[in-house]
Amino acid sequence: MNKSLAILAINVVILINVAHSITIGTITDVKNHGDMSLEVRSMRSDKELDHAEDLCLTMFSFRVDDANARCIDYNLCRPFAFGAWQGDKLISFVAIIDVVPRLSQTFSSLLKGDNVAKYGHVMNLLTRKEYQRSGIATKFAIMVIKYYIQTHALTKNGIIADVAGDVPGLVRMYERYGLRNIGRREYTVAGNSYSNTIMAAKFEDLLRSLASTSN
Repeated sequence: MNKSLAILAINVVILINVAHSITIGTITDVKNHGDMSLEVRSMRSDKELDHAEDLCLTMFSFRVDDANARCIDYNLCRPFAFGAWQGDKLISFVAIIDVVPRLSQTFSSLLKGDNVAKYGHVMNLLTRKEYQRSGIATKFAIMVIKYYIQTHALTKNGIIADVAGDVPGLVRMYERYGLRNIGRREYTVAGNSYSNTIMAAKFEDLLRSLASTSN
C-alpha cells in the first residue's frame, strides 16, 4: 500500500503516493455490520490537481478482523464503491464514478492481473462532473459485478456499495440487484457535508438477481 497508485483521469494520468501526497483527516464515521467494518476518513491532496473545481477527495478503508486483510482506495467525487471479500478477508475493491464510454475498455483492463491478486485493490477511473448521473455507471457497475463473479467464483464473496445520497433512484437501483441497506455514512469534504447510503450483498444473492434482471 505504500506504492504509488496509477490513477486514470480524463486526458491525464495522476500519480498519488500514499506516503507523501495524501494528508489524512479525522475519522468521520465508523460502522460495524456483522462480519465487516467500514472506516471512513476525509482527506485531501497536497498537490493542485487539474480541474480542481470538479474534484472532491475521499478515502474508504474497509477493515476486517485480520489487520493484514486491508484495502484502501482513493477516488474522486461521490463514487459508487464496491469491495469484495472471501470469508472474513476483503480481497479486492473498486470505485466507480459515471464512466465515459471511450474509457470503459481501458478501465476494464485495469481490473485484471496482479492489481487484484497481488495488491488487493484496483485502480480508479476519474471523470468530470458533467458525466455524472448519465446512467452509464449503472451498466458499467453491473459489468464490474459480473467480473468479480466470473473471476473469483467464490460463494462467500460479497459486495458493498457506497451510494451517493443526493442522486435519486440509486438506492432503488441497487436494491434491484440484490443489495440491502445496511446504514448511512455522513462525511465532510472541503467543508461540504454529504450523506451516503451503505449497501451490501453476498455474491450468491447477486447471481440470482442478475439472472432475473435485464441489463
